[in-house]
Amino acid sequence: MRLRRQAREWTAAAAFERHVRALHAHTTSPCPLDVAPGTMLGYPCGSFSLIEADLRAALTPLPRAEAVLDALRGAGGLGVAFEVRRELINFKKACLALFHDAQRLELALRRQTMFFFVDNPSRVAFHLAPHWDEYAAVATALERAR
Repeated sequence: MRLRRQAREWTAAAAFERHVRALHAHTTSPCPLDVAPGTMLGYPCGSFSLIEADLRAALTPLPRAEAVLDALRGAGGLGVAFEVRRELINFKKACLALFHDAQRLELALRRQTMFFFVDNPSRVAFHLAPHWDEYAAVATALERAR
């Protein structure tokens, strides 16, 4: 009994694969079934419209495809998940840009701190050094930036 069911599943999977490959035979885009590490970067990703197009192409009776898409959009919330994913990626990019700006600012402040620092070997008090005010301002800004 289990072998018959498994044979039916294999036959159905093979038929589905033939169907999808036949749909992609006339296009220049690669078949989604041929994904591999070498070709993965060539596939568009991150959009629910790509899933919609694949389902509409693979599930030939259009009402069946629309029913599956409605289920994915409705109870599954897949369309909203893709929108949230896109916004999170944009937020991550903005945070990364701010992080790089902060790193450049910290480096510039560190350089200025070293420039204005005066190691005064004489007995004159450090606060009487010629660039004490500049050094104090830059050092304070550096610590606040950190």
